[in-house]
Amino acid sequence: MSIEDYKDRLISDAQRLLNQHENASLSDLVSMIKKVNPTPHAKLDNATKDRLYSLKTSLQNQLLSSYGALFTLEPVPWDDNLVLLRYNLPPYFDACHIKVRNLTHRALRQLDRQLKKDKEPQGSERFKEDEREPLKAVLGENVIKAKEYISKYDYEAAKALLSELCLEDYNDLSVYIEGIRVLVDDLGDYDIALEMLRAIPERSMNYDALQLLAKTYWFCNRFEEARSIFERCPRRELSKESLYRYGYILYRAGEWQSALQILIYGDSKDGYIDGIESLKKEIKDTLQGELNRNLRAAADAFERNDFLSARKFAQEVLRISSDNSYARDLLSLLQENTGFDDKGGQGDG
Repeated sequence: MSIEDYKDRLISDAQRLLNQHENASLSDLVSMIKKVNPTPHAKLDNATKDRLYSLKTSLQNQLLSSYGALFTLEPVPWDDNLVLLRYNLPPYFDACHIKVRNLTHRALRQLDRQLKKDKEPQGSERFKEDEREPLKAVLGENVIKAKEYISKYDYEAAKALLSELCLEDYNDLSVYIEGIRVLVDDLGDYDIALEMLRAIPERSMNYDALQLLAKTYWFCNRFEEARSIFERCPRRELSKESLYRYGYILYRAGEWQSALQILIYGDSKDGYIDGIESLKKEIKDTLQGELNRNLRAAADAFERNDFLSARKFAQEVLRISSDNSYARDLLSLLQENTGFDDKGGQGDG
Protein backbone atom coordinates (compact mmCIF):
# COMPACT_ATOMS: atom_id res chain seq x y z
CA MET A 1 0.00 0.00 0.00
CA SER A 2 1.37 3.44 -0.95
CA ILE A 3 1.75 6.27 1.54
CA GLU A 4 -1.08 8.17 -0.18
CA ASP A 5 -3.41 5.16 0.02
CA TYR A 6 -2.54 4.64 3.69
CA LYS A 7 -3.17 8.32 4.45
CA ASP A 8 -6.55 8.28 2.69
CA ARG A 9 -7.56 5.08 4.46
CA LEU A 10 -6.49 6.52 7.83
CA ILE A 11 -8.55 9.67 7.30
CA SER A 12 -11.53 7.58 6.20
CA ASP A 13 -11.26 5.31 9.26
CA ALA A 14 -11.02 8.29 11.61
CA GLN A 15 -14.07 9.94 10.06
CA ARG A 16 -16.03 6.71 10.29
CA LEU A 17 -15.19 6.41 14.00
CA LEU A 18 -16.30 9.99 14.62
CA ASN A 19 -19.51 9.61 12.65
CA GLN A 20 -20.80 6.34 14.05
CA HIS A 21 -24.00 6.90 16.02
CA GLU A 22 -22.99 4.79 19.03
CA ASN A 23 -20.15 5.64 21.37
CA ALA A 24 -16.78 4.39 20.21
CA SER A 25 -14.84 2.39 22.79
CA LEU A 26 -12.06 4.04 24.79
CA SER A 27 -9.42 1.78 23.25
CA ASP A 28 -10.61 2.49 19.69
CA LEU A 29 -10.51 6.25 20.27
CA VAL A 30 -7.06 6.25 21.88
CA SER A 31 -5.69 3.97 19.17
CA MET A 32 -7.03 6.21 16.40
CA ILE A 33 -5.71 9.35 18.14
CA LYS A 34 -2.24 7.82 18.14
CA LYS A 35 -2.55 6.80 14.49
CA VAL A 36 -3.69 10.19 13.13
CA ASN A 37 -1.23 12.22 15.23
CA PRO A 38 0.94 13.88 12.55
CA THR A 39 3.63 15.15 14.94
CA PRO A 40 6.06 12.22 14.37
CA HIS A 41 5.72 12.50 10.57
CA ALA A 42 7.82 15.44 9.44
CA LYS A 43 7.54 14.67 5.71
CA LEU A 44 3.78 15.16 5.48
CA ASP A 45 2.59 18.17 3.49
CA ASN A 46 0.96 21.02 5.41
CA ALA A 47 -2.55 20.32 4.12
CA THR A 48 -2.39 16.72 5.29
CA LYS A 49 -0.95 17.74 8.66
CA ASP A 50 -3.78 20.25 9.18
CA ARG A 51 -6.37 17.62 8.31
CA LEU A 52 -4.86 15.05 10.66
CA TYR A 53 -4.52 17.57 13.51
CA SER A 54 -8.19 18.49 13.06
CA LEU A 55 -9.21 14.83 13.21
CA LYS A 56 -7.01 14.24 16.25
CA THR A 57 -8.63 17.15 18.08
CA SER A 58 -12.14 15.90 17.26
CA LEU A 59 -11.25 12.40 18.46
CA GLN A 60 -9.74 13.77 21.68
CA ASN A 61 -12.84 15.83 22.40
CA GLN A 62 -15.05 12.81 21.79
CA LEU A 63 -12.80 10.79 24.11
CA LEU A 64 -13.17 13.36 26.88
CA SER A 65 -16.91 13.80 26.31
CA SER A 66 -17.43 10.05 26.73
CA TYR A 67 -14.65 9.07 29.16
CA GLY A 68 -13.48 12.36 30.70
CA ALA A 69 -13.83 10.99 34.22
CA LEU A 70 -10.90 8.68 33.47
CA PHE A 71 -8.49 11.37 32.28
CA THR A 72 -6.51 14.28 33.71
CA LEU A 73 -5.28 17.33 31.83
CA GLU A 74 -1.57 17.46 32.60
CA PRO A 75 0.12 20.83 31.90
CA VAL A 76 3.43 20.85 30.05
CA PRO A 77 6.29 23.20 31.03
CA TRP A 78 7.04 24.54 27.55
CA ASP A 79 3.56 25.77 26.50
CA ASP A 80 0.82 27.19 28.73
CA ASN A 81 -1.80 26.44 26.07
CA LEU A 82 -0.85 22.77 25.74
CA VAL A 83 -1.93 19.86 27.95
CA LEU A 84 -1.41 16.11 27.89
CA LEU A 85 -4.40 13.79 28.22
CA ARG A 86 -3.26 11.39 30.92
CA TYR A 87 -5.22 8.23 31.80
CA ASN A 88 -5.74 8.05 35.58
CA LEU A 89 -5.61 4.28 36.15
CA PRO A 90 -3.10 1.50 35.54
CA PRO A 91 -1.82 0.78 32.98
CA TYR A 92 -1.05 4.50 32.73
CA PHE A 93 -0.95 5.93 29.22
CA ASP A 94 -1.69 9.16 27.43
CA ALA A 95 -3.88 10.23 24.51
CA CYS A 96 -1.46 12.82 23.10
CA HIS A 97 -1.35 16.58 23.63
CA ILE A 98 -4.15 19.00 22.84
CA LYS A 99 -4.37 22.79 22.85
CA VAL A 100 -6.64 24.04 25.61
CA ARG A 101 -8.44 26.42 23.25
CA ASN A 102 -9.42 23.42 21.09
CA LEU A 103 -11.33 21.68 23.87
CA THR A 104 -15.10 21.72 23.39
CA HIS A 105 -17.54 22.88 26.04
CA ARG A 106 -18.70 19.32 26.65
CA ALA A 107 -15.18 18.01 27.09
CA LEU A 108 -14.37 20.78 29.56
CA ARG A 109 -17.68 20.24 31.33
CA GLN A 110 -16.93 16.55 31.81
CA LEU A 111 -13.50 17.30 33.24
CA ASP A 112 -14.90 20.04 35.48
CA ARG A 113 -17.52 17.64 36.87
CA GLN A 114 -14.81 15.13 37.67
CA LEU A 115 -12.70 17.78 39.43
CA LYS A 116 -15.67 18.82 41.59
CA LYS A 117 -16.45 15.19 42.35
CA ASP A 118 -12.88 14.56 43.48
CA LYS A 119 -13.11 17.53 45.87
CA GLU A 120 -16.42 16.47 47.45
CA PRO A 121 -16.23 15.53 51.16
CA GLN A 122 -16.61 11.82 51.78
CA GLY A 123 -18.73 9.88 54.27
CA SER A 124 -20.68 11.86 56.87
CA GLU A 125 -19.39 15.18 55.49
CA ARG A 126 -21.19 14.70 52.20
CA PHE A 127 -24.62 16.14 51.65
CA LYS A 128 -27.37 13.62 51.89
CA GLU A 129 -28.95 12.76 48.56
CA ASP A 130 -32.34 14.15 49.50
CA GLU A 131 -30.75 17.50 50.44
CA ARG A 132 -29.42 18.04 46.93
CA GLU A 133 -31.35 19.75 44.20
CA PRO A 134 -32.45 16.99 41.83
CA LEU A 135 -30.40 17.03 38.66
CA LYS A 136 -33.49 16.47 36.54
CA ALA A 137 -34.95 19.73 37.86
CA VAL A 138 -31.73 21.56 37.02
CA LEU A 139 -31.74 20.15 33.50
CA GLY A 140 -35.38 21.14 33.09
CA GLU A 141 -34.71 24.68 34.30
CA ASN A 142 -31.83 25.04 31.85
CA VAL A 143 -34.02 23.93 28.95
CA ILE A 144 -36.70 26.42 30.02
CA LYS A 145 -34.10 29.19 30.31
CA ALA A 146 -32.78 28.33 26.85
CA LYS A 147 -36.27 28.65 25.39
CA GLU A 148 -36.62 32.02 27.10
CA TYR A 149 -33.34 33.14 25.52
CA ILE A 150 -34.65 32.04 22.12
CA SER A 151 -37.86 34.01 22.61
CA LYS A 152 -35.66 37.06 23.16
CA TYR A 153 -33.56 36.23 20.07
CA ASP A 154 -30.48 35.56 22.21
CA TYR A 155 -29.54 32.42 20.32
CA GLU A 156 -25.91 32.32 21.43
CA ALA A 157 -26.89 32.30 25.11
CA ALA A 158 -29.40 29.52 24.46
CA LYS A 159 -26.85 27.49 22.55
CA ALA A 160 -24.22 27.91 25.27
CA LEU A 161 -26.66 26.81 27.97
CA LEU A 162 -27.90 23.75 26.09
CA SER A 163 -24.43 22.62 25.05
CA GLU A 164 -23.55 22.34 28.76
CA LEU A 165 -26.27 19.76 29.45
CA CYS A 166 -24.87 16.46 30.70
CA LEU A 167 -26.61 13.12 31.13
CA GLU A 168 -25.74 11.51 34.46
CA ASP A 169 -28.76 9.30 35.00
CA TYR A 170 -31.06 7.41 32.63
CA ASN A 171 -34.04 8.96 34.45
CA ASP A 172 -32.92 12.36 33.12
CA LEU A 173 -32.94 11.19 29.49
CA SER A 174 -36.30 12.73 28.55
CA VAL A 175 -35.20 16.21 29.70
CA TYR A 176 -31.78 15.79 28.09
CA ILE A 177 -33.46 14.81 24.79
CA GLU A 178 -35.76 17.82 25.05
CA GLY A 179 -32.71 20.08 25.30
CA ILE A 180 -31.15 18.49 22.21
CA ARG A 181 -34.45 18.83 20.38
CA VAL A 182 -34.34 22.58 20.99
CA LEU A 183 -30.82 22.64 19.54
CA VAL A 184 -32.03 20.84 16.43
CA ASP A 185 -35.45 22.38 15.85
CA ASP A 186 -34.98 25.94 17.13
CA LEU A 187 -31.27 26.62 16.78
CA GLY A 188 -30.21 24.34 13.94
CA ASP A 189 -26.95 23.46 15.67
CA TYR A 190 -26.61 19.92 14.39
CA ASP A 191 -22.94 19.42 15.26
CA ILE A 192 -23.46 19.99 18.98
CA ALA A 193 -26.66 17.94 18.85
CA LEU A 194 -24.85 15.00 17.26
CA GLU A 195 -22.07 15.22 19.84
CA MET A 196 -24.60 15.17 22.68
CA LEU A 197 -26.65 12.35 21.16
CA ARG A 198 -23.58 10.19 20.61
CA ALA A 199 -22.70 10.71 24.27
CA ILE A 200 -25.79 8.70 25.26
CA PRO A 201 -24.79 5.10 26.05
CA GLU A 202 -26.10 2.67 23.43
CA ARG A 203 -28.03 0.71 26.05
CA SER A 204 -29.89 3.90 27.05
CA MET A 205 -30.94 4.93 23.54
CA ASN A 206 -34.72 4.69 23.45
CA TYR A 207 -36.81 5.17 20.30
CA ASP A 208 -37.24 8.91 20.93
CA ALA A 209 -33.48 9.38 21.13
CA LEU A 210 -32.89 7.22 18.05
CA GLN A 211 -35.44 9.15 16.01
CA LEU A 212 -33.91 12.47 17.05
CA LEU A 213 -30.49 11.16 16.05
CA ALA A 214 -31.86 10.07 12.66
CA LYS A 215 -33.53 13.45 12.21
CA THR A 216 -30.26 15.26 12.96
CA TYR A 217 -28.41 13.08 10.45
CA TRP A 218 -31.20 13.87 7.96
CA PHE A 219 -30.68 17.61 8.39
CA CYS A 220 -26.94 17.05 7.81
CA ASN A 221 -27.77 15.24 4.53
CA ARG A 222 -26.27 12.08 6.00
CA PHE A 223 -29.11 9.97 4.69
CA GLU A 224 -27.46 6.56 4.94
CA GLU A 225 -26.87 6.98 8.68
CA ALA A 226 -30.45 8.21 9.14
CA ARG A 227 -31.83 5.28 7.15
CA SER A 228 -29.88 2.72 9.17
CA ILE A 229 -31.44 4.10 12.36
CA PHE A 230 -34.98 4.16 10.95
CA GLU A 231 -34.52 0.54 9.90
CA ARG A 232 -33.53 -0.39 13.46
CA CYS A 233 -36.81 0.90 14.85
CA PRO A 234 -40.08 -1.03 14.60
CA ARG A 235 -42.36 0.83 12.20
CA ARG A 236 -45.04 1.19 14.86
CA GLU A 237 -42.58 3.16 17.03
CA LEU A 238 -41.80 5.73 14.33
CA SER A 239 -43.58 9.06 14.53
CA LYS A 240 -45.33 10.60 11.54
CA GLU A 241 -42.38 12.96 11.12
CA SER A 242 -39.89 10.07 11.14
CA LEU A 243 -41.96 8.13 8.62
CA TYR A 244 -41.94 11.16 6.33
CA ARG A 245 -38.15 11.45 6.54
CA TYR A 246 -37.73 7.70 6.06
CA GLY A 247 -40.01 7.79 3.04
CA TYR A 248 -38.08 10.70 1.57
CA ILE A 249 -34.79 8.79 1.94
CA LEU A 250 -36.28 5.73 0.19
CA TYR A 251 -37.63 7.97 -2.57
CA ARG A 252 -34.19 9.49 -3.12
CA ALA A 253 -32.77 5.97 -3.36
CA GLY A 254 -35.22 5.09 -6.15
CA GLU A 255 -37.23 2.72 -3.94
CA TRP A 256 -40.50 4.38 -4.86
CA GLN A 257 -42.96 1.70 -3.85
CA SER A 258 -41.34 1.18 -0.45
CA ALA A 259 -41.32 4.94 0.05
CA LEU A 260 -45.01 5.19 -0.79
CA GLN A 261 -45.88 2.32 1.56
CA ILE A 262 -44.04 4.06 4.40
CA LEU A 263 -45.84 7.36 3.74
CA ILE A 264 -49.25 5.68 3.49
CA TYR A 265 -48.56 3.93 6.79
CA GLY A 266 -47.85 7.37 8.21
CA ASP A 267 -51.46 8.34 7.53
CA SER A 268 -52.41 6.24 10.55
CA LYS A 269 -50.27 8.41 12.83
CA ASP A 270 -51.45 11.57 14.56
CA GLY A 271 -50.19 14.98 13.55
CA TYR A 272 -49.61 17.02 10.41
CA ILE A 273 -46.37 17.12 8.43
CA ASP A 274 -45.98 19.81 5.82
CA GLY A 275 -44.87 18.31 2.52
CA ILE A 276 -45.97 14.72 3.08
CA GLU A 277 -48.90 14.92 0.65
CA SER A 278 -46.83 16.59 -2.05
CA LEU A 279 -44.15 13.91 -1.63
CA LYS A 280 -46.76 11.17 -1.99
CA LYS A 281 -48.06 12.82 -5.15
CA GLU A 282 -44.53 13.13 -6.53
CA ILE A 283 -43.89 9.44 -5.88
CA LYS A 284 -47.21 8.42 -7.46
CA ASP A 285 -46.46 10.57 -10.51
CA THR A 286 -43.00 8.98 -10.76
CA LEU A 287 -44.47 5.49 -10.51
CA GLN A 288 -47.13 6.32 -13.11
CA GLY A 289 -44.46 7.65 -15.45
CA GLU A 290 -42.44 4.45 -15.02
CA LEU A 291 -45.58 2.38 -15.54
CA ASN A 292 -46.45 4.15 -18.79
CA ARG A 293 -42.87 3.93 -20.05
CA ASN A 294 -42.71 0.19 -19.44
CA LEU A 295 -46.16 -0.37 -20.97
CA ARG A 296 -45.08 1.37 -24.16
CA ALA A 297 -41.78 -0.52 -24.19
CA ALA A 298 -43.57 -3.86 -23.71
CA ALA A 299 -46.03 -3.15 -26.54
CA ASP A 300 -43.27 -1.98 -28.90
CA ALA A 301 -41.13 -5.04 -28.14
CA PHE A 302 -44.10 -7.35 -28.78
CA GLU A 303 -44.83 -5.64 -32.10
CA ARG A 304 -41.30 -6.30 -33.33
CA ASN A 305 -41.39 -9.90 -32.04
CA ASP A 306 -38.79 -9.21 -29.33
CA PHE A 307 -40.57 -11.45 -26.86
CA LEU A 308 -37.81 -11.54 -24.25
CA SER A 309 -37.89 -7.75 -23.95
CA ALA A 310 -41.68 -7.70 -24.01
CA ARG A 311 -41.75 -10.12 -21.09
CA LYS A 312 -39.15 -8.11 -19.16
CA PHE A 313 -41.08 -4.83 -19.54
CA ALA A 314 -44.41 -6.50 -18.72
CA GLN A 315 -42.93 -7.93 -15.52
CA GLU A 316 -41.66 -4.46 -14.61
CA VAL A 317 -45.18 -3.12 -15.08
CA LEU A 318 -46.52 -5.76 -12.68
CA ARG A 319 -43.80 -4.90 -10.17
CA ILE A 320 -45.19 -1.36 -10.13
CA SER A 321 -48.86 -2.32 -10.41
CA SER A 322 -49.56 -5.99 -9.70
CA ASP A 323 -53.13 -5.82 -11.05
CA ASN A 324 -52.33 -4.21 -14.42
CA SER A 325 -54.51 -6.13 -16.87
CA TYR A 326 -52.51 -5.32 -20.02
CA ALA A 327 -49.27 -6.70 -18.58
CA ARG A 328 -51.02 -9.83 -17.29
CA ASP A 329 -52.72 -10.44 -20.64
CA LEU A 330 -49.44 -9.90 -22.48
CA LEU A 331 -47.59 -12.42 -20.30
CA SER A 332 -50.41 -14.94 -20.78
CA LEU A 333 -50.27 -14.40 -24.52
CA LEU A 334 -46.51 -14.88 -24.56
CA GLN A 335 -46.81 -18.10 -22.58
CA GLU A 336 -49.59 -19.52 -24.77
CA ASN A 337 -48.28 -18.58 -28.19
CA THR A 338 -44.49 -18.45 -27.88
CA GLY A 339 -43.66 -20.79 -25.01
CA PHE A 340 -42.25 -18.00 -22.78
CA ASP A 341 -43.55 -18.23 -19.25
CA ASP A 342 -43.73 -15.23 -16.93
CA LYS A 343 -40.48 -16.23 -15.21
CA GLY A 344 -38.33 -15.86 -18.28
CA GLY A 345 -37.99 -19.44 -19.43
CA GLN A 346 -39.55 -21.43 -22.23
CA GLY A 347 -42.38 -23.80 -21.53
CA ASP A 348 -42.40 -27.48 -22.33
CA GLY A 349 -44.49 -27.01 -25.43
